[in-house]
Amino acid sequence: MLLSALAALTLCMNPSTSVEGPWRAWLDCPGGELPFGIVINSAGDHLQAAFVNGSELIDIPSSSFTDGVLTLDMPHYDSRIQAKLDGDLLTGTWRKRRGLKEWTEMDFHARRGQLPRFHEVDAAPGDEIDGRWKVMFESSEDHAVGEFKTGPDGQLEGTFLTTTGDYRFLAGDFAGGELRLSCFDGAHAFLFNARLLEDGTLTGDFWSRDTWHESWTATRASDVSLPDAFEQTAWMDGWSIGDVIFPDLDGKPRSLADPEFAGSARILQVFGSWCPNCNDEARYLSELEEKYGERGLSVLGLAFELTGDHARDAEQVRRYQERNKVDYPVLIAGTADKTGATRAFPALDLVRSYPTTIFLSQDGSVRAVHTGFNGPATGVAYERLREEFEVLIEELLAEPAEDQSPALEFLAGKTFLEEVDIQTSEGRFERELSGLSYSFHKVDDQRLSVQTIRSANADGGSTEPAASTPAYVTGSSLLFGDELFRIDRIADALMDPRSFGRRFVLADMQETAPSTDAELRTRIQSESGASRGETIYELTKLHLADTELGLLPITEWLEDESLQVELAAIWSAGILRVQSVATKLIANLSDPNAAIRRESVLALSRFGIDQTFREFIEKLANDPDPFVKLAVQAALSEE
Repeated sequence: MLLSALAALTLCMNPSTSVEGPWRAWLDCPGGELPFGIVINSAGDHLQAAFVNGSELIDIPSSSFTDGVLTLDMPHYDSRIQAKLDGDLLTGTWRKRRGLKEWTEMDFHARRGQLPRFHEVDAAPGDEIDGRWKVMFESSEDHAVGEFKTGPDGQLEGTFLTTTGDYRFLAGDFAGGELRLSCFDGAHAFLFNARLLEDGTLTGDFWSRDTWHESWTATRASDVSLPDAFEQTAWMDGWSIGDVIFPDLDGKPRSLADPEFAGSARILQVFGSWCPNCNDEARYLSELEEKYGERGLSVLGLAFELTGDHARDAEQVRRYQERNKVDYPVLIAGTADKTGATRAFPALDLVRSYPTTIFLSQDGSVRAVHTGFNGPATGVAYERLREEFEVLIEELLAEPAEDQSPALEFLAGKTFLEEVDIQTSEGRFERELSGLSYSFHKVDDQRLSVQTIRSANADGGSTEPAASTPAYVTGSSLLFGDELFRIDRIADALMDPRSFGRRFVLADMQETAPSTDAELRTRIQSESGASRGETIYELTKLHLADTELGLLPITEWLEDESLQVELAAIWSAGILRVQSVATKLIANLSDPNAAIRRESVLALSRFGIDQTFREFIEKLANDPDPFVKLAVQAALSEE
């Protein structure tokens, strides 16, 4: 047996005062005992412990035994077992965080000895249960794949593969027509049972921790497979990596187009530190970075964590990095709820799974999106996934260097002036071009330099141009210094993804005649999300200049399924002082998407911050997104 060598080390120890050796542990689950193995060994002046699930040993980072109490700490999962020793029994509690102020707590027990997980079983060939099964879980419309294998000692190991990942290493037995499997890894606590019916099918129950239960059925199917994981999730049209900005672990805003994240091939990992499948993938991504990093592979993690408290979530991610030897950078993207994560990261049509892996070419264009991860427990499926990932990486690395000449030609030799909103003494609003401008100069076929110019300072005197700064272009994103813009060649403008209304337009385009109200309204009905957002911007400008035009359907736009349209509508509501939508804007302050929260704060501030607005806006003073915090500070300072 796996534990025999470790068990032999403890034979001479007093069982009443030590915890060394193998233990059969279990949690009190609504479905009955949820068993797993623990082995504890003395290592000098401290303990070493591990969870046992069949052939898998999971090291426990911190173990101690003090005053008769055993403590097993899994800080990378914010998880802990504490139990008091009474002879050959341990009794206590497993506690794991599942939200900012929410915890899972389950009663924990363990009995000393190398005991069966479920039953004593004889070595058996496993003809009745071994192989692949097509599985239907009650909560899912998609089928899963069950894989079971009986060992020479009669013990059963297996897992379930789903469209969102696998159930990792499950262990148990099949005896008397009854299937029993379980797993505990510090985060997951799974219990499966099923009965083999006369028609050869399985029917049973699944429990996860003490909060989830569903039934499942299975039919033997040796050729069953899952849908292609590269076909499940899509990158949305109209989104550039430069549009995606999240804070890093220190709270600094970072764009996915940041030069630090550039590479001949790129991988974005959408993950949660709390997710065991993500931990499996992180170890593999670290391996890939080591293998391909010198050839230009770059990896970036986007973490969706449990609490929404940036400092706490960042610390948890650091533990994850240390645990998995992760050197690649990680940004804090949002909270783990999939609906909220989709809202926070709308570049994907849906966040279906943790992890989700996005492959990008050198210019930032998305080449493939892979949903879920088949980890080491899946055997052949894991090896197949590794092969697919590495073939794709090799293809991306073999592609020629990106050609930025179209973007460089668009920018070189041109000056862009900032377009701003002003209020006249009569209370009317209009657009004007400010003195702040950016002038771009070609250095060579791959580079530009940029000068920032103000035509006049506060005293009316001229201001000298700032020193030239190197400009970095990737795809449709432009970065220089701390400035970031999306290049929009249709609008002949540079858009600031941190503020919807801030953009720079070509200096020689300022006299272009605007379209009519009717033309713009017609365009909004027929264009895509990003283009419709820009059309709303143009229509709002028209209404700023002519207050005699009819009302805009801002309430309708605020409910649009396109995030770009919704952002444009929020900005328009603020600029046009449409206070009838204030209730909707206040509700937006709780939106998972940071851009929605930020634009709603800015819009409310344009209404004038009364006590009601202040009460709601102040709640965002410690928002995890840096730009939301800046918007709150600006709004409250203008009261």
